[in-house]
Amino acid sequence: MHTDEITKLNGTADRVLALNVLHEVGDEALRAMAALLKPTGTMLVVDWNAGVERPVGPPRDHVYTAAEARERMERMGLRIEGKRMFKYHYSLVARAAR
Repeated sequence: MHTDEITKLNGTADRVLALNVLHEVGDEALRAMAALLKPTGTMLVVDWNAGVERPVGPPRDHVYTAAEARERMERMGLRIEGKRMFKYHYSLVARAAR
């Protein structure tokens, strides 16, 4: 399937996993990922945390803090239902705010 055909899958996903990509995708791609979710679907985003010093991963100014990621995801129509912090990462659990 070509990426321009992905809209055929809108509303069909129970779960979407975005691992270390939030800082790489634009708003259009993030909205497209959210659109894949069924009304009861869940998105899990795990990404590098800009709020901590890290010996690995992308530069700090290239990633988000958990609060910045939450704000961005909410602007894209997602409702955050959970957050967890790890040594160098954070995770956010979201559902479509329909």
